[in-house]
Amino acid sequence: MNTKLYPPIFALLFGALVWGIIWYPYRLMAKVGVSGIYSSLYVFTLTLAIALPYFFIAKKKIPIWSRDFWLLSLVAGYTNISYVLAVIDGEVVRVMLLFYLSPVWTIFLAHSKSDWLALSSGIGFAITNVMTRKHEHMTIDQKALAIWLGVILVATICIMFDRNTMPTLDFFTPADAMIMMVIALSLFFSTLLVQFGVTQIKAVEASSFFLFEIVVAAISSYFLVGEIIALQEWLGGILIIAGVILASKN
Repeated sequence: MNTKLYPPIFALLFGALVWGIIWYPYRLMAKVGVSGIYSSLYVFTLTLAIALPYFFIAKKKIPIWSRDFWLLSLVAGYTNISYVLAVIDGEVVRVMLLFYLSPVWTIFLAHSKSDWLALSSGIGFAITNVMTRKHEHMTIDQKALAIWLGVILVATICIMFDRNTMPTLDFFTPADAMIMMVIALSLFFSTLLVQFGVTQIKAVEASSFFLFEIVVAAISSYFLVGEIIALQEWLGGILIIAGVILASKN
């Protein structure tokens, strides 16, 4: 393998690692009364706050007034919000399998709200990766900023139709604040690295490395919350992995 591919491959695997375990802190926040929409809003606002000093120190000027920027922003925003809502309410591995199954067998497998969220999030993820690869005129920092702003924008839109009371900042304990900071830092680094990886590797080939997320999710969900993978989920996972590998070879 070309050694030049090692950095983008590592970047994709790191992103898969983060997203394979990030469901757990989101669930912790949900248990204390912070829904996925509000936790996403707070966490990505914090992520953006972390990014601004980075852009300032690196003297990065990020143009945001373009159609491509905001299309990527909206798609990525929905992808992230629906993913978080799915992993909070649904079984983690099942959500991951439906997430990567995305365009196939939707009508046969989607039975509950979390299933539909996982499937639609997977479709959004695929579109996001294709757009990231296609928009070569956009920098990695610009694409990352689009994603962060997109989640904030989509979360804000969702809140307009949400009946739950928005938790104020004094609602959070120091432990909650620490959880949000860990998520935000993880998202800051993983977003930049994933955008770098997808930019360097074709979207279909990149999807094969993202499958590492299923492995991480399976292990973390078993040890953290005791979720057991059923036989049909094992079979589904094998079929999905085989399909992605065959697609990347072609």
